[in-house]
Amino acid sequence: GLIRSHRGAGGGFSLVRPANKITVKELLESIEGHICFAKCLSELEDCDKKDICKLRKVLKKVQDYATKILAQNTLADLI
Repeated sequence: GLIRSHRGAGGGFSLVRPANKITVKELLESIEGHICFAKCLSELEDCDKKDICKLRKVLKKVQDYATKILAQNTLADLI
């Protein structure tokens, strides 16, 4: 997890690591699960056209690039 809870009158929530050590990718995946731009790119789906589909290849490149950018930015960059 990314947050921990603290009980009691002074309780609340805090990050388990500093914000500059939590990537945006990690944050999004903790909320939404695996980042997937199209159903056909999901590890859970098996499309019989995946080897010949030109759109899938483009979407995969977009997904890989976006995932890379999300991994390069941290929660600290957003706050």
